[in-house]
Amino acid sequence: MQLSWLAFFVLSHSGFYACFPVQKEFQSITQQDVSFAEKYLQQFYSMDGILPHRRKRNTGAFQSRIRKLQDFFGLNVTGSLNPETLALMKEPRCGVPDVKNYEFYANKSKWMWNTITYRLLNYTSKLTPRQVDDAIQMSVKVWSDVTPLNFVKTDSADADIVITFATKDHGDFFPFDGPRGILGHAYEPGEGIGGDVHLDEEEFWTMGYVKKGYDLFNVAAHELGHALGLGHSRDPNALMYPKYKFYQPEGYQLSPDDLKGIQSLYGPRTRHMATVTIPQKCDPSLSFDATTTIGSGVLFIKDGYMWLRKFFAAENMEGFLQSYFPKLPTNINAAYEIPERRMMYLFTGTAYWSINTLTMEMSSSSIYDFGFPSTVIHIDAAVYFKRKKATLFFVGEEYWSYNEIFSVMETGYPKKIEDDFPGINNKVNATLELEGFICIFAGSQAYVYNYEEKIIMSSMTANAWLGCHN
Repeated sequence: MQLSWLAFFVLSHSGFYACFPVQKEFQSITQQDVSFAEKYLQQFYSMDGILPHRRKRNTGAFQSRIRKLQDFFGLNVTGSLNPETLALMKEPRCGVPDVKNYEFYANKSKWMWNTITYRLLNYTSKLTPRQVDDAIQMSVKVWSDVTPLNFVKTDSADADIVITFATKDHGDFFPFDGPRGILGHAYEPGEGIGGDVHLDEEEFWTMGYVKKGYDLFNVAAHELGHALGLGHSRDPNALMYPKYKFYQPEGYQLSPDDLKGIQSLYGPRTRHMATVTIPQKCDPSLSFDATTTIGSGVLFIKDGYMWLRKFFAAENMEGFLQSYFPKLPTNINAAYEIPERRMMYLFTGTAYWSINTLTMEMSSSSIYDFGFPSTVIHIDAAVYFKRKKATLFFVGEEYWSYNEIFSVMETGYPKKIEDDFPGINNKVNATLELEGFICIFAGSQAYVYNYEEKIIMSSMTANAWLGCHN
């Protein structure tokens, strides 16, 4: 048998060192296949630096990457682009690299908080919005069932994970390739694009098994694994295996390899862990746990969720408190700011955190450092009153005044709230100071109070501060 010119060209330019005569299995390999393989290896096994005019001098690199691929997928490790290897390369898969040294997840990044918000930026035309929502909800449940993580859907621009259906070049230097091929990709946890999931809109997305389609649950659940910090698995039965495989969504359970990987990052879920929901800001009964000014804005906190209303900016912010302050607990009872010190204080139980609003450095201390007796076990509300250079602390039916200049609790306190704040008949939940007035939040009501005149200037629902009109 003679070696054809084409076979000679393919072998010599692609790192094949076969002996004569050429085996029949290689006769079906074309130069187009070689070009496809090089591109594939560059994307998933780092072929960076191999330029077309220098391939002869880098044949060993091509073989090395082929071996890595064959080893990863459990093929016969030959270093040759045989039909079996080429066929595997052409199967639909995830767009995240397989080689650990070059993948997005080499540092085992993870979210530093357990409540993860996700946002669906758009929907595919292949399914109804309800079907997409259901598929994503089932996908996040796969991971929340076995970890302390809670996933909450939000429309906030500050969501931890943004899920997008996109086509071709979509702005992240990793363009999609049309139907089949790359189904989606995702980024490790982090700021900006970190944690985001991109799905190829040109795929035929389905709910359930369709011969020529791809089940959205299976792909989304895989990509969410990347968004949580996992790389690819070599186990063909693992959800994090790079190639597309169909699993029935109902009752799906992670493989031992997936389970080991995700719990090494976040630990297991225990029975007492509760699910987390976003408070509905326009609920007429909404009350706040804490409020405070922060720079040129006002921070409102409820059940670990926060809204930041900025006075001089069109866009406001909202999200889970731990997304912005990972070291803080979620059950904040009170808060206040001393603007001239650029310090904010957040209270929970008998502890409080001091936060530098410029550097965001924080430290924790005990409320008893202020001089409270041991009978005080938590603060209901706190407000710094600039004119007095004092902080008022509300505890049950009483309030205290702390002199911030001399760092001492003022004599004559505590006093009855009903005596110095007539008209405030409910428990004080939160307070803040604006333009010399104290804003008092008691249940679902808010009052603008003149502390010196001891009169209510105006009242409204608490959530009117969030732009709601009940």
